[in-house]
Parts: sequence; C-alpha cells; structure tokens
Amino acid sequence: MTQYDDNVENPPLEGDATRKMEVPLGGSAKELLAVPSLTGLATGFYELFPGMPTPTLFREMISEFFGVFLIVQMGTGTVCSAIFSGDIYGGAQTGVWQIAVVWGIAVVIAVGMAGPVSGAHLNPAMTIALALFRKFPKSKILWYIEAQLLGAMAAAFVNLRLFAGVIRKYESKHGFQRGSEQSYLSARAFGEYPTIGIGRAFFAEALGTAILAFVIFALTNPKNETTRKYSAILVPTTIGATVACLLSVLGPLTQCGLNPARDFGPRIVASIAGWGPVAMKLWWLYICAPIVGAIVGALLSDVVLYI
Repeated sequence: MTQYDDNVENPPLEGDATRKMEVPLGGSAKELLAVPSLTGLATGFYELFPGMPTPTLFREMISEFFGVFLIVQMGTGTVCSAIFSGDIYGGAQTGVWQIAVVWGIAVVIAVGMAGPVSGAHLNPAMTIALALFRKFPKSKILWYIEAQLLGAMAAAFVNLRLFAGVIRKYESKHGFQRGSEQSYLSARAFGEYPTIGIGRAFFAEALGTAILAFVIFALTNPKNETTRKYSAILVPTTIGATVACLLSVLGPLTQCGLNPARDFGPRIVASIAGWGPVAMKLWWLYICAPIVGAIVGALLSDVVLYI
C-alpha cells in the first residue's frame, strides 16, 4: 500500500498512468485513452510535494474553515451588535440569552454543514480530544487546527469591517483610544475577558468545555442507539442547545470561549487592527482551559459512561 491509499479514492493500478473516464464531449475512444487519470495526476503531485494536504484532507479543511467562519461571524457579530450598536443606537441584542441563542443557532448551522465532510470538529480542543479517544489521525490535527484558526480570523475580519464605523463611535463616546488599557471594552467583542479571578475563570472555561465535550462524545458514541437513528436532527440541535445554555451561565463570568480558535483567531485580528497587546491579554487561558476540559469531558463520556 502507498501512503495515499487512505486518502485518495480509487488509486491507479501500479504502472498505469491512465484510467477509464467518460469520453470527453465530441471525443473518441483514442482520445479517452490519452486522458491522464486525475487520481494519477494527484498522486504525482503529492509525490513531488509530500507536505501538502491530500484532496480529501483539503476538502475537510475547507469544511472546518467555513464551519468556524459561520460560528464566529454570527456569534461575535451578535456580540458586536450588543456592545456597539446597542450602546450607540439602543435595543440591539441587549440580553445574555439573546446572544446565547444566536451562538447556539450558528453552531447548529455549522455542524449540519460541516458534519458530513469533516466531522464538524470546529474546535481545536475537540480535535485533540477526538485524536486521543476516537482514533482521529494525528497527522491531521495541525491541518484541522490551522483551518479552524483561519476561519475564525476571516470571520473576525469581516465583522471588523462591518462594524468599523460604530466601533469608532463607541470608542469616541466612551473617551478612550484603541490600544489603551481601557480599550478592552471594545476588544471584548473579538476576544474574551473574564470578570472573575484567573483561577476561577480557568475552572469555568474548563468546566464549560468539559460539559460540551461530554455531550458531543455521548451523542456521537456508536453505542448511543437514540442518536444513531436520528443523528442528522439530534446531534446538531443538541450541541447548539448545549452551547446556548453554557453561554447563558458562563457568559457573564468569562464570556464563555470554550474554543481556542474562536478566541485566538479574533484576538490576532484585533491586535493587528490597533488594539495591540490589550487584545492578547490572558490568551493562554482560553487555549489551555478548553483543551483540558475537552479531554476530561471526552474521558468521562467514552471511558466512564460508555465503557
């Protein structure tokens, strides 16, 4: 077997540079035999550039990119509406539950979209947990995380452009310059900032992610007969509802990150956009705590609940 057997569908026979394909419109049998196999071309390309993702992996990365993009664009978009538009114009997404519901719906949409292609990890912490407990290939971990991070950054950039004017009005109204210590008030629309001590914030983020991972791993466990029969409906909606509930509980304490890509990607964009070091405050907390929590939640589900 070659290194491509697991990633390229129907690899060509050894020493065969062509495979049967449909005759091109207006073509003949001779022309058909002269058409190189797309699989053969792909195999040759990856022999020349072995570090590149395979076509299957690339599709999975695109799926993860757009899944995270949808979650962050809609989720942080509603936070931008609450903080900036709500303050300047009034009445926009003023309640925690209103924001939480939008996040939950965004997760349902993203899981339903990305699930059939990439498994809808949409979160580096979940990717790591799946590698530890569900035999997700370790060679794909960094590729998935890269796609997730880029999706979050792209969504943050879109929101930054959408709300650029109202962000400036908000900063002017409250009398602070972007990049100053006080500018965390506007930077929090992109990254998270806890309102409680660091120790309790770490525990809250780890706990929230553990609950989320526990639910995800329980829902997708092969031994769960209920969700196995109705997975297309139950899995996305239950995960989305869990996210909404957790945001309602933990949002006022830590802003409820639960996802290193969702937090760190927008922080990078905010840092470049003028917030500087303020945008990166406590970034490590929102990376480390979710990873710890996801591992604990997955362990409880797959090792304790479903033995």
